[in-house]
Amino acid sequence: YIPLNINNKIDTVIGSVSATTVSGMRWLNKVNKILPNLTVTDYSNKNAVLLTKTGALRPMSRIWLDAFLESEINDKDISILKECKKIYSPSLQNVQLLSSLLSNIEIIHCPKLIPYVEPKIVPYLKKDFVLLFHRNQELTDKIIKLWKSSFPKLVVVGARGNLGDNIIPVNEYMPYNEILYLITQCKCILDLPLVADYHSALLYMAHCLGAPIVSSNWFIIDKPNCVFLPSSEETSTCKIPSSQTITDGIVTALTMNKCASQLEQYKLKFIDNMNQLFG
Repeated sequence: YIPLNINNKIDTVIGSVSATTVSGMRWLNKVNKILPNLTVTDYSNKNAVLLTKTGALRPMSRIWLDAFLESEINDKDISILKECKKIYSPSLQNVQLLSSLLSNIEIIHCPKLIPYVEPKIVPYLKKDFVLLFHRNQELTDKIIKLWKSSFPKLVVVGARGNLGDNIIPVNEYMPYNEILYLITQCKCILDLPLVADYHSALLYMAHCLGAPIVSSNWFIIDKPNCVFLPSSEETSTCKIPSSQTITDGIVTALTMNKCASQLEQYKLKFIDNMNQLFG
């Protein structure tokens, strides 16, 4: 990933961070030019905030733990977490679970927001498309199968190959500022996460930029211009909405207009979030 060339910097966020996951490293790539006083370090700095997930934990005093299914956390994870001073989690259900397992540890509900940068135009993608972020092959295949010819083009970020006439795959290495362009230009965003209860940084930014959202994530349930999809079907990994529920949600979202932008509010929230994590 090539770091973005950013003019606007936030020098009030001071701290150190390390990561054991690809998503954590991608996040660092997004912020490393924006937060000049946030130092990326290795695991020997036990006071750094570790960005990680179940199965990839290391002993640190502060850990930001990605949202997980209850079946994914094991005894080794719990023994490492018991040595923490603070655990940050974007999922309320995960906070409740961890609080029941780790009664003496401070556990904080806290997202890991992504920065706003000036979008870069992607000339071959017009405005008439729906944006989907690939989460899981089973879920993506389900959406592609139900996609109607009457729907706008479906742009799938994180997918590759020939997926059909109405599907445009965009690989996960597209520059971040071009991803933001897709978010600002799409008719709506469709998101079916594996964990359906977490503060999604992606959906929060998209909502603040005014994009209609269709998702099974409980995060959007009380937000205007969003269509919540209840999950009713079991898959090999989680429960997801039925094909008819997804189709109906897309039809509804395509009738929605974009909301007024809350970009300045989002920028302030981003700074507050960074100070909460690293202050």
